[in-house]
Amino acid sequence: MKQFFLLFAISVAASATVCAQTQNSTKGQHAQVFTYVDQMPKFSGDLNQYLADHLQYPKSAQQQKVEGRVVLRFEIDQRGIVQDVRVVRAAQADLDAEAVRVVKNMPVWQPGRTKGQAVSVYYTLPIEFRLDKARTQSGGKG
Repeated sequence: MKQFFLLFAISVAASATVCAQTQNSTKGQHAQVFTYVDQMPKFSGDLNQYLADHLQYPKSAQQQKVEGRVVLRFEIDQRGIVQDVRVVRAAQADLDAEAVRVVKNMPVWQPGRTKGQAVSVYYTLPIEFRLDKARTQSGGKG
């Protein structure tokens, strides 16, 4: 059995009704990226299960008994593809990198919609890294 377990506290934060402008450099057009829309993007499947299956607690963080919450902000474009993943609240470099890696590799989402049209939407995702205290105190047995 693994000595350390990773527990996830997932919550979705979509706030404000303002939107941001970004430049689409390949087409020279402005594409609007919303922070809130009529229908928010939906992960295809169970987001908690996806994170549980794909996140790996970095060994260096385990050895140093580092825990923390990494908050990521990313764009889900009008095709449902995750883009522009950024850490908005860091925990520790290895934890941050692992959270970013897993989010960048997410499968396609159902895109957000406003007025019936698929649009790009910013999504905020906190990921909690916690070591299992009982297992670490008992030397990982049990």
